[in-house]
Amino acid sequence: GSETKVTGPVTVTFNWGVDSEAGFDFLRFYNDGVKIAEISGSTASAPVTYNVPKLGGQHAAYIVKALQGYKSGDRSHPSMRAIAAGLSEQDMADVAAYYSAPAVQAAAK
Repeated sequence: GSETKVTGPVTVTFNWGVDSEAGFDFLRFYNDGVKIAEISGSTASAPVTYNVPKLGGQHAAYIVKALQGYKSGDRSHPSMRAIAAGLSEQDMADVAAYYSAPAVQAAAK
């Protein structure tokens, strides 16, 4: 498969379509290992826009609040919601501590 790496925040736009055997051959779109979309069969090529959020360099309290919002459904983002769904409060605090660390903040600039 094809892979492209980007660091958020960024908006990625691409065309996708497929002409394959329906139900057997699939074209899938993943973000950080989370399946966002899948198509199969004959579909016309159409533009898709996907927003990649930024965590690195944010304040820990902001990250925890954002993850809580994704988990509860108050914030909408397919891959972030899927990731946050499996996190405990301690996991969220650990993620926030990592992404708000000085080394990650420097790399995010």
